[in-house]
Amino acid sequence: MDRTRSMKFGDDEPETKGNVTVVCRFRPLNQKEKDMNDKPCVDFGSDGKTVVVKSQYENQGPQTFNFDIVFNPDSTQNSVYEGAAKPIVESVLEGFNGTVLTYGQTSSGKTHTMTGPDMDDINQKGIIPRMVKTVFSHIENCDDTLEFAVKVAYCEIYLEKIRDLLKPEKNNLKISEDKARGIYIVDLTEEYVSNEDEVYGLMKMGQKNREVGFTNMNEGSSRSHAIFSLTVSQTNTRDLSAKSGKLYLVDLAGSEKVGKTGAEGKRLDEAKNINKSLSTLGLVIFSLTDGKSTHVPYRDSKLTRVLQDSLGGNSKTMLIITCSPASYNEAETVSTLRFGIRAKAVKNKPKVNKEYSVAELKLLLSQANELINKKDTRIIWLEKHFIEIGGTIPADIEGEELKEETLASTQEYQEVMGILESEKQKLVDEMELTASLKQEISIYNAKNDNLLRENENLNSKLMDLIFTMNEIEDKLNDSKEECLKVKAKGESQEKQIKVLEDSLKFQERKIEEQNQEISRIPIEFIPVAEKEHLLKEIKELKIRYNAQEEILKASYTKILDETNESFKDKFAEKFSGNTPNFQEMAHFLELERESWTTEHKNLLSDLENKKSIIEELENDKEQSRLVYEELEKNRAENDQKLKDKVNNLEKNLEQLTVSYQVLGTKYQNSKSEIKIREGKILQCRDKINKMEKIMRKQAEEINELKAKLEQLEAVKTGKTGEPTGRAGHAKIKKGIKGGGGNSRVRCILNMNDYPVVNKPTPNLD
Repeated sequence: MDRTRSMKFGDDEPETKGNVTVVCRFRPLNQKEKDMNDKPCVDFGSDGKTVVVKSQYENQGPQTFNFDIVFNPDSTQNSVYEGAAKPIVESVLEGFNGTVLTYGQTSSGKTHTMTGPDMDDINQKGIIPRMVKTVFSHIENCDDTLEFAVKVAYCEIYLEKIRDLLKPEKNNLKISEDKARGIYIVDLTEEYVSNEDEVYGLMKMGQKNREVGFTNMNEGSSRSHAIFSLTVSQTNTRDLSAKSGKLYLVDLAGSEKVGKTGAEGKRLDEAKNINKSLSTLGLVIFSLTDGKSTHVPYRDSKLTRVLQDSLGGNSKTMLIITCSPASYNEAETVSTLRFGIRAKAVKNKPKVNKEYSVAELKLLLSQANELINKKDTRIIWLEKHFIEIGGTIPADIEGEELKEETLASTQEYQEVMGILESEKQKLVDEMELTASLKQEISIYNAKNDNLLRENENLNSKLMDLIFTMNEIEDKLNDSKEECLKVKAKGESQEKQIKVLEDSLKFQERKIEEQNQEISRIPIEFIPVAEKEHLLKEIKELKIRYNAQEEILKASYTKILDETNESFKDKFAEKFSGNTPNFQEMAHFLELERESWTTEHKNLLSDLENKKSIIEELENDKEQSRLVYEELEKNRAENDQKLKDKVNNLEKNLEQLTVSYQVLGTKYQNSKSEIKIREGKILQCRDKINKMEKIMRKQAEEINELKAKLEQLEAVKTGKTGEPTGRAGHAKIKKGIKGGGGNSRVRCILNMNDYPVVNKPTPNLD
């Protein structure tokens, strides 16, 4: 009997009690503190759990604080994760709720600890990306009988308003609570994910939408509390048992002193709201730990309301307090450390979030009915035996033991019936949801048929496009070959033109040299007009020569006459008074005769010289005439040849110019045609990419509809107790199977689940 009474329902929900784990992390001195020549004011214990603050004030001694773990400024991102945060995510994978919060003054390293400066850097990434990797690594190494679903949400609390960071247009969201979901944010976007990259993409998108601003303490100070949630649900496909864990990763905005941050205007309003919510967080922790408070002010702030389960509720919580080691920030550091000490005393009540399947509920009901039947049979047998030995059983009074046993059985029965009623109501709701989903699926099936037909049309169009692209590619190749030929021909003709131009330049230089040579030729090479002028001068000179010769003869005769007369006069004068001396007379005559003979010879010699000059001029004139006639003849021939050659060159040049222009036009037309065809190819590529996207989207929709239909069929036949969706949530759940130790995670909703005809895509590069 005692063994029967000790049986409990819900033993599958282990509950543990534990304090909030508090980890302290100190950052190195920043550049501003180094510029101020600031010194560290803290020492760290060798046990890795103690920090001592050495006060710079004379009236205060050193203060010692003990935490679960203390990380000094030399600690790495990986050591912080492995030593502090990893146990929380491992608990979430076991079905517990988990929370990791970072608290500290502004610029103390909260965001650096949670997300890190670069999520893609293996050394610099923070807790959140490392936790995501741990989750998917765990799924990959799990048995393939486990099916997982992972969804994430990202929001911020800014100026006491909750804003969806994945869809920023959703602002001022409300907080609600129900028995099934606990405390949750209404209409917060939850995205199902199947790998790390999808989570990182959502995180980066959320970080871009987060409120940050410049202060004197930090150029990129977080002006809001950021809450990243990750929910992991897992179902055992063998026994259909299910459990889920929710992980809250909270990057709190830093506590601020307006005097240090220099906040004004909007920044001042932000600082007021930040400090107010952090003060409320401190009051909640104080109320949970002082042992006297009957009221915990969770509802005084949106932050504490969202974190209600994380502070004193169903969650394993870790608080990471971040501090500055500089003496300049001593007061803020001590305040943060004291906050951590108070938070360390908060006790939580975490438990595994187990969800009963229909099969488990049926088992519980059959066990309860069997237990009741056994007890009824035992009661009847005991009553009969008691009467046989002479005992009497009052009609209205039962034994205390029997009463207690009956009461216990009744309570157990009522408990089971309550669970059954709750599950029946859930089943009714699911049936209604199933009916509505069936109707929706019938619509989806019709859409699916349309999509299949459209898919076939698209495949046909795709094949046509591929065929067209192949034709275009062939034409393009032909055009390229033709263009290369035209280009080669153009280059050849350009070379011919260059050769002709060089030849023309050579002929021009030759003509120029001949002209220069003609200019250097003596007078006989002077042009015809000048030659005629020269001949005329020669004739005039000859006439003057003849005239001068006549004049000379006349002069000579005259001189002879004058000489004779003079001689006569001299002779008469000499011999007029005297008897003529014949000897003297003969001598005188001889002298005169010699003188006359000499003068006569001189005149004849002079005449001969002039005559020879005239003859030489005549010879030169004749030679010049002959040379001139020869040159005229040669020049006429050369001019004609050169003129013919120039005409030929001009004709060739003109033909080459026309050919070059034609080739240039063809080349430009070919280039234009190539550009047009390349544009058509790009358009075809865009169309193909769009069609492939449409096909992938259609395949995903078909797979989602198939998965949804399978889940509905499973719900209908009692194979699973987990609903396929939740009202108001438009995203289809992505189931992820355990990798079974393989090197990859297998997503259940995959395009391979639905046959899609893959068409070969030509290489267009």
